Amino acid sequence: MATSDLIQLNPEIKILHTTKKYYDQYLCKIMIYAPGGRSMLRSGDIAEHLEWRSLLQARTGGAIGWLLLRGSDLENASPEFLDVLRTLKKNPSLTLKFRIEEPHVQIYTETQQDLKTVMGQLVGYHNYVKSVCLPESDLAEEVLNSGKIIRRADTGYQYKITLRDGHRYDAQTLMALKSFLEAQGDEVRVSEAMMRKLSRMGQGFLYGCYFYARDPVIVNFINIIHPDLVANIHELVVLEHK
Repeated sequence: MATSDLIQLNPEIKILHTTKKYYDQYLCKIMIYAPGGRSMLRSGDIAEHLEWRSLLQARTGGAIGWLLLRGSDLENASPEFLDVLRTLKKNPSLTLKFRIEEPHVQIYTETQQDLKTVMGQLVGYHNYVKSVCLPESDLAEEVLNSGKIIRRADTGYQYKITLRDGHRYDAQTLMALKSFLEAQGDEVRVSEAMMRKLSRMGQGFLYGCYFYARDPVIVNFINIIHPDLVANIHELVVLEHK
């Protein structure tokens, strides 16, 4: 979808460019201001559910059910708009992913054509769209579809290696990985935050851990430490801005 088309729909939309597929699947992301977004997950009347939430918030001040009420801006919620989003979410002809973090809803699309379709379904509500992220060019889309990550500058590292989220590892495995990475010197770039996670005592789950490497062969040695440590290897490709 052309940037000019998006700006024509809403001049205030912030245009961003995708550098890595979201969830290793989606090319585009739409950020929408949608207060009360969790109410669209209900099968019943959205307006009634919003009213119930507002009454609960007024009576408790958020002291009860804070996960349901926190930061939702319910006074600005539009039942009609949330119903449009619910209909989109249920559309079997579109492969979409919704992520609700009130007061915002993020919609991920696999293709730019799906992005165009979604925007077409939001007629009358484009003022709620805050930003759209999509490939900068046909070349960028081709690179992303090949599983690579786009960088604007060469950092000296050609690969991003992501560890598997949610797997429980014992302390010996975590310390072995830490020692191995430390021994690689400048062949890898690891954040201090990740090294602290690997240093913790006892068993633990890893989340959001990754590092950069010059050579993907390093993964073969990590697999010896534990065969389930590595989730993904992405090649980094430098593309200049248009």
